[in-house]
Amino acid sequence: MLCSLLACAVVPAWAGEPVRLQLKWQHQFQFAGYYAALEKGFYRDVGLDVTLIEARPGEEPVEAVLSGEADYGVGTADLLLWRHRGAPVVVLAVIFQHSPLAIAARRDAGIANLQDLVGKRLMLEPAAAELLALLQREGVGGAQLSLVPHSFDVADLLAGRVAAMSVYTTDETYPLSRAGLDYLLFEPRAAGIDFYGDNLFTTEAELAAHPERVAAFRAATLRGWAYAMAHVEEVVDLILTRWDSPHERAHLLHEAAEMRRLIQPEAIAPGAMRVDRWHRIAQTYASVGMLPEGLSLEGFLYEPRRRPDLAWLSWLAAAGLALALLAGIAGLYIRHLRRRAETLADWYRAVYEAAPLAFVVFDRDCQVVDWNRRAEFLFGWRRDEVLGRDFREFLIPDFERGRLEGVIREVLDSGQHVQNRNWNLTRSGSRVLCEWMNALVRDANGGTDRVIALGLDITERVELEQRLERSAHFDALTNLPNRTLFLDRLGQAVHLATRHGHGLALLFIDLDGFKAVNDTSGHLCGDQVLHEVGVRLAGVGRASDTVGRLGGDEFGLLLPEIDDPDGAYRVARNCIALLAKPFEVCGRRFQIGASIGIAHFPADGDTPEQLLAAADRAMYQAKRAGGNDHAPASELP
Repeated sequence: MLCSLLACAVVPAWAGEPVRLQLKWQHQFQFAGYYAALEKGFYRDVGLDVTLIEARPGEEPVEAVLSGEADYGVGTADLLLWRHRGAPVVVLAVIFQHSPLAIAARRDAGIANLQDLVGKRLMLEPAAAELLALLQREGVGGAQLSLVPHSFDVADLLAGRVAAMSVYTTDETYPLSRAGLDYLLFEPRAAGIDFYGDNLFTTEAELAAHPERVAAFRAATLRGWAYAMAHVEEVVDLILTRWDSPHERAHLLHEAAEMRRLIQPEAIAPGAMRVDRWHRIAQTYASVGMLPEGLSLEGFLYEPRRRPDLAWLSWLAAAGLALALLAGIAGLYIRHLRRRAETLADWYRAVYEAAPLAFVVFDRDCQVVDWNRRAEFLFGWRRDEVLGRDFREFLIPDFERGRLEGVIREVLDSGQHVQNRNWNLTRSGSRVLCEWMNALVRDANGGTDRVIALGLDITERVELEQRLERSAHFDALTNLPNRTLFLDRLGQAVHLATRHGHGLALLFIDLDGFKAVNDTSGHLCGDQVLHEVGVRLAGVGRASDTVGRLGGDEFGLLLPEIDDPDGAYRVARNCIALLAKPFEVCGRRFQIGASIGIAHFPADGDTPEQLLAAADRAMYQAKRAGGNDHAPASELP
């Protein structure tokens, strides 16, 4: 009966109820998940009739939702600013794990870094506070900027009417590259400003009045996004035939490819967001004076109601179910031992065998007394093959036995429930990692005590957690530490250098001529070149050094405990020589180079931020001097 209740589906009571979603822009692949949810009937399946509303230049989705013109919207991380101003917005899900907002600037306008934007005509779109934060962090802002209204037309940048403009890296980079413009792209992530993008949101009023509708709309939307990113070609065809997109097919495919690196669908479930990440975003705003310190996020982030997951897709839900089943089954088991009533025994056995957890019942000598079907399925041995056998001999690897002995003693001595995690062997010889809940059942009539162990296979979940943890700290393309991990190691190195009086050096490496690879052979070939660059740089230096990808075609090399400047110069020359060798990828040979800026601690800065900025400036000095060379920050004017 418990299993039946848990399996019951909730039939929505709002069949055909109209819902309006305000998009951020015109129809394009940026909103692919919503088109897929409509076309595949995911919204219809939950009883919703969804209308997608295109945005017009300069319109704010937040204003449309707050005014009641739409029920839901797609917004940037600026939703934090709206919330602080009193707008009752609630973020339901994150679509882009990394924001696509960036600044594109013409090289021929004399722009080599963000400081060169001073006095130049710059277009910044509304709701681009992360770009303002980027500019302020780089010491550029306020009256220094010559801001002009955004036309949302890259023709203005191509014609030179402006020197730079805010763009979506998923969208405007396509026409810029097609036109052959030599441009620089300044992404906030390169400066450690890593915001979420394209956040699905609603209002507190909608959530309070229609909680089931909110949950249904969110679930159908995320289902649509999972489908869209798995069926790109199909959804591109859908956009071209049904949604009157202004873009050609090649443009939409470019957009989809760029979105993949920002959404990370292979590693992160659609809609996933973390409270600590939102806190870091709020802290970034606070660091440039856009928000107060310690802004509360209470009520800002949607918390979906969780239901028990009989498919074991969520350990938290399964753990709750396991505890409930443990209490119920253990009680039934005791009654079964005491009364041995035929009807109760039959009912107990049916529930016991149908449970989605492995049940292993054993006595004080660790001999198996019972073994359910889930245990048969998980470990491969039939019940009749293990009854009376010491489970430690066939189920537990040698390296786990000592620790498990302590768990068993604790259960038997204390009589308390004891939870543990250990590797187990299967009949085929493979290993599965299980979470176990162990409970002692004492026989009041003088019989033998029993231990009931309930096991859940968590192998895939732990592997996924490890992959997600790695994806958060390592660059998927080069397998090098990403900017976040690199800056963390830089901070640790500065701390140790300060404590022990050591020096350190930081090399900021920017590839020369790499843009031509993407322009002439496409991003797939460019990605292969970047991968090979990572392989070559990883072989430079000592085991204690750190090579990281800072973003795009920029890399960093951290040399801790180095007091001789010449040592850093030698490493820089080695890097230049390695990267000057031809790259054989995509059946072609590519020749690139590298400009390297070098900063020393403490001469060029005594904080990670100061060192990175100094090395960055020195790198641009090397690039302005012709590239394929290195320059020390100490020689900057």
